[in-house]
Formats: sequence, C-alpha cells, structure tokens
Amino acid sequence: MNKCHFLGRAKGIEYTAKDADNPSCITFMLEVEEYRRSTTNKKIREYNYLDMEAWDSAAYALNLYIEEGYELAVEAIARGDGEATWFRITNFKILSKDVQ
Repeated sequence: MNKCHFLGRAKGIEYTAKDADNPSCITFMLEVEEYRRSTTNKKIREYNYLDMEAWDSAAYALNLYIEEGYELAVEAIARGDGEATWFRITNFKILSKDVQ
C-alpha cells in the first residue's frame, strides 16, 4: 500500500488555475521538522523539504485556505519518475494558521 502521512508547514506555494485544457493544480514544499539526539545526547533539529502536489478540488481548497507557513497534516501517495520523488495529496487538515 502506498500511503504516507506528514506533518509540516507549507512553503513556496504555486497555484495553477483550471483552464480549458488543464485541471487546477497546486504545488508546494512541506517543511517537516525532525529531532534526533547526537552521540553526546544533544538534541539536534533538522528540516526536510518534501515536494507536494494536489489536483482539482483539493488544489482549489488548498489555494483558498492555506498561506505560506500554515501547519498541515497531509495524507499522500508517493510518486516518482526515477530521478525525483514527490507526493500527491489525497487528504489534508489545516492544523494551525500561526505563521512561523
């Protein structure tokens, strides 16, 4: 089963409106925060940036309700072309509108 869940902040939002030949699409990076411990037991914070895309009604809803820095819970499926991997959003929830 190809199902992924992420929690992060939206960055670099780009929306393409629907026209006669193409459906609506939104792309952005999801900034996912990761904590780990070093060998000296010091807490280290790192950020990973994942490419996200949504189409049609999900793209339209995301475009209406999110802005740069909003925190989201995202369910997605992984896609790839052999060189890059991105995630197609199947479900989402806006958790916080506090922009950081």
